Parts: sequence; structure tokens; C-alpha cells
Amino acid sequence: MGLYYQMQKPNITREVWNYISRDLAIQKHLGKNLINMRALAKYITTELKLKASTDSVISAIRRYSSHNDGLGSFNEMGSFFKGSNVITRNNMACIILRNQANIHEYLSNMSKIMDFEKGEPLRLIKGRSSLRILADMKSIEKIKKSLPKKEHDFEIKENLSEIKIKIALKAEKTKGVAARISNELTLQGINISEMLFCIPEIIIYVDQSDLLKAHEGLVKLCCDMS
Repeated sequence: MGLYYQMQKPNITREVWNYISRDLAIQKHLGKNLINMRALAKYITTELKLKASTDSVISAIRRYSSHNDGLGSFNEMGSFFKGSNVITRNNMACIILRNQANIHEYLSNMSKIMDFEKGEPLRLIKGRSSLRILADMKSIEKIKKSLPKKEHDFEIKENLSEIKIKIALKAEKTKGVAARISNELTLQGINISEMLFCIPEIIIYVDQSDLLKAHEGLVKLCCDMS
């Protein structure tokens, strides 16, 4: 009987950990110590139909918190968001060039196409076989003229909004900051189209229809943690 218990205990811990890892709301409340451990343990036991005591499930939850820096250092992140600015911009779009042999040619032409002195926004993300160009719609129209004529050579995602968050420089060396931001948007049911990290700035692109909800969630996050 003792051997059976020892074999089953790690499985219960794994099931509890997997359940918490899939639920961002539980992670958020655990990180802020706003959740009743016993009530959560009973809830998880019922949801997973666990054959385990409430105390053993509580123990698994506590070990999850202690083994995950993103939860343990949740409150320490507050200083990174203190005085943060959340700035938004509408009418953005993303051009995706794939498998183009002359991607470097497009990059060199950007300085000719864009008027940087007027502050035209431009973000470039270069991957192994693709290039993403993020700019406002006015600039996108100019960029499109230099693109391949075949439609299958590129894709354009329109109706995007840009959200720029300025945080403390020390966040660059801290685990969990980016995850905390993306988790907050996930909890709001928002899909992130693109996300760039240029600490002290984090730049996020979402569908324009989600901008208001995303902005409110991120402003609340900065207020709660500052």
C-alpha cells in the first residue's frame, strides 16, 4: 500500500501542475496571494476527479508556486512598471515576405521609401526565411509598390493597432516580465499578432477591434503592479 502511494503521488503533483499551467487566472491569483489554497485544492480535486486528499493537493499547489519564478517574483515586478507609459496607434499593418531571395534588397530600399524625418513608424523583423514589415497604412501603400507582383509572394495583415509599453531597463534581465504582459492579454481573450522587445519598450500588435480592451487591461496591469 505504501509503495502504491509513493508511485501515485508524483502523478497527482504532475496533474495539479499541468492544470494550473493551463489556467492563467489561477496563476495570476496565486502570484498575488489572493486565492484560498484549500478552496482551490478542492476545486482542482473535483475538476480532475483526483483520488487524493485535499492536503496532498494543497502541497502540490504550494510546490508549484515555489518552483515557478514567474509566480514567486510576481510582486517584485511592480518596480518595472512603476511610471510606465502605454501609448497606442491605430491604422497599422504588417507585410510578410516569405522565401524571397532579394529580402536584403527590400531592406536597403526602406530608407528610400520611408520618410523618417516625419516620424513615420517602421518596425522590421527578419527571420531565417521571412521578413515582416510593420508600419502605418499610409506607409504600407508606398511599400507595396516595391513588392513582388505575384500575390503569393507576400501577405498583408491590415487593421492592426500598436501598443507601446515603456518599462524599467532592469526588466531586461528579469524572468517573467514578457510572460506577465502576454498572459494579461490572454486573460482578456486577446490574440497577439506581433510582439517586439526593445527594452525599455515592449511593442505589441493586436487587431484594432481589440485595442480598447487590450489598452484597459495593460493600463490596469501597470496600475496594479506599480
